[in-house]
Amino acid sequence: MTGIHAFLIFLLSLWTPGPAGAAASSAVVPAESATFDGTRFRSPEPREVRLGDWIRRRLHSQRGHWPKFIATPLGDPPPDRVCDGELRVTLINHSTLLVQMDGVNILTDPTWAPRAVPVVGAKRRRPAGLSLDELPPIDVVLVSHNHQDHMDLPTLRRLTRTFHPAIYVGLRSRAFLDREGIPGAHDLDWWQSTSVARGLTVTAVPARHHANRSAFDDDRMLWCGFVVSGPSGSVYFAGDTGWGSHFSEIGARFPNLRLAMLPIGGFKPVWYQRSQHIGPEDALAAMRELGAANMIPMHFGTFRNGEEAEGEAVSGLVDAVAASPDLADRVVILDNGQWTDVPFPSEAGRGQARGLTARMNALRIFPSTSGASASTSMPAEVRKSRASFAE
Repeated sequence: MTGIHAFLIFLLSLWTPGPAGAAASSAVVPAESATFDGTRFRSPEPREVRLGDWIRRRLHSQRGHWPKFIATPLGDPPPDRVCDGELRVTLINHSTLLVQMDGVNILTDPTWAPRAVPVVGAKRRRPAGLSLDELPPIDVVLVSHNHQDHMDLPTLRRLTRTFHPAIYVGLRSRAFLDREGIPGAHDLDWWQSTSVARGLTVTAVPARHHANRSAFDDDRMLWCGFVVSGPSGSVYFAGDTGWGSHFSEIGARFPNLRLAMLPIGGFKPVWYQRSQHIGPEDALAAMRELGAANMIPMHFGTFRNGEEAEGEAVSGLVDAVAASPDLADRVVILDNGQWTDVPFPSEAGRGQARGLTARMNALRIFPSTSGASASTSMPAEVRKSRASFAE
């Protein structure tokens, strides 16, 4: 493959309609924003990726095997609401999780799309674990950045028509969504907080990533993670992020996080991806930096984002937990459609001594399961470990 050919593929892989220049530039950015230079947003720890790196990756790509499609059944319909200090999390697919806490239903980076990017993007390899019709009333939607597999416009339009949720996004994203017929969005800068229904607060927090809807609008909208804080504790949703100092800073500002939802997929090749996508080992290190009591991995198994094989991110996480036995009862790996009740920080890690690692270590690849109970072909002990934290 020639360099010109690789460059053309690069442009095609990024092509989708982007914001119109004049309209995009009219979005208001707070004067105090430390991330905006007047044209683009800048990260204190920028991605260490250049066009030459992208071409090198394409020329020397060594992709692991993925099945064409893994037909997993839908999970159990979730309850309408969760209250009284409970925290229930359902992995729907990719980075789409349903977080139910303090009577509020929160959906993160929602996508039910057939491809990661329309027309040219990676095809879906697993179905969503819940259908849109099975969702409970959605009050809040968190969108971490504008990449198509995280800000899916058809999904957001459907959610807006059905539930009219409050949508929280990074700076300069609201104007774009308004133009796309998706009202109700609220721009947030890093470390900016806002109150939501029933006493919950949403804070946008830093991430080490980037943003674009086409090949010509790099970093015109802000990328972020979110912390949701309420009577039942604080929950961190990382969105997409590479490794960086922001994990320790988030942990310092939000001590005693009850849960961290961290990406583990799309991490290979590590030399190229680590500044924009963490992998299994970095996810556990981030959990420690954050001081999070519990962790649920995400961003794996649905779309092929990196060069690792299907199941490699999960088996890598199992191996990493095996080397960190103190975390074994604090990490739960869910398949699409599975849910778990998350314990309070004071209860995390009090479970059976063998923990997650001993119960899952023989699997080596990600088994397909559904709902609170997994496939009957899996050992009962493993089925239980994948749907609940330590008891």
